[in-house]
Amino acid sequence: MTTDELAIAEVIVDCWNAVKEGDFGRLASHYDPERFTLFSEHPPHGLEHGERALLIKRSLITQVSGIEVELEGIEVNVFDDVALVTYTVSYKGMLVYQYRFEGQLISVKAFCTTVLVRQQDGWKIVHEHFTRLPEGNDLTSRSAT
Repeated sequence: MTTDELAIAEVIVDCWNAVKEGDFGRLASHYDPERFTLFSEHPPHGLEHGERALLIKRSLITQVSGIEVELEGIEVNVFDDVALVTYTVSYKGMLVYQYRFEGQLISVKAFCTTVLVRQQDGWKIVHEHFTRLPEGNDLTSRSAT
């Protein structure tokens, strides 16, 4: 991997580590809050922008406790000052219903696509798209011929 590719992969890994550790400030530092957009499997379903999109990211920290995360197949492609990262994430934890004092175990596996832009202070995320895989779906690798 090139220096840029390593730096970008580290951004992705640190984002998920920040989620596991409940550190929203660190998580948010990897995003461009003015240009960030998000497609997520979490409601509301649709394209979210800026601070609203970051609030959805924050909900993963505030509403899921004991979160465990596994990343697989991180691929980084750099095109000058833009990078495209694809990977699969599996996460599980206890979804806590704050006002009912109860929770529900969740387990999610999703394809992820993240777009980053090189800025003066490093690579910043400007778009993410998560597509949840149906439960029990085994991934198969397909190579281009």
